Amino acid sequence: MVVEDNGALREIVREGLEDRGYSVRCEARGATALRNLESEGRNVRLLLTDFVMPDMSGVRTGAKG
Repeated sequence: MVVEDNGALREIVREGLEDRGYSVRCEARGATALRNLESEGRNVRLLLTDFVMPDMSGVRTGAKG
């Protein structure tokens, strides 16, 4: 899962990972990512997140995820 509030950067990361064969779920906000992690947690093997986001930092998102 990629959590990045910058849409252009989020797409670049998504495309790069998908080009290498990964299935990627993207979210723009930490809170949304956490809700999805609760329902899909076992299917997410890697959380790649921005460090500074408006609603919740990447550290906080990762710690709760």
